[in-house]
Amino acid sequence: MHDVRKIAGYDCRKAIGVINDTVYVVAFYTDDILFKGGPEGFTGLPGMILGLAIPRYNTTWFATKVEAVNVPVMSITEPSKGKKADNEKDFKKLVDLYTRYDDKKNPRKIEEIKKEIYGLIL
Repeated sequence: MHDVRKIAGYDCRKAIGVINDTVYVVAFYTDDILFKGGPEGFTGLPGMILGLAIPRYNTTWFATKVEAVNVPVMSITEPSKGKKADNEKDFKKLVDLYTRYDDKKNPRKIEEIKKEIYGLIL
């Protein structure tokens, strides 16, 4: 949309979307912030979502302040607990789940499947 609104000191553009086929969502995003994201897991716009309204649920989120914090790289430490992730194993499991209903007689190329999965994730 062409509507512009100032939220937390940033000029934000308006975007309207639909979730669950009938629920309208109005978002205000700025591309002045490099990170892309938003409240409550809403994302997918070309900037940071600083305002979000879902009229049907009488719900709104609007940023009141944006604060940048510099963290020295040397203060970041490796986690001491938890288990190490095996990305190849996890991706293979994801491919298996994604293709479990495919035609086994005519399997698709793995490159084609990877492109589809990356398209869904990104």
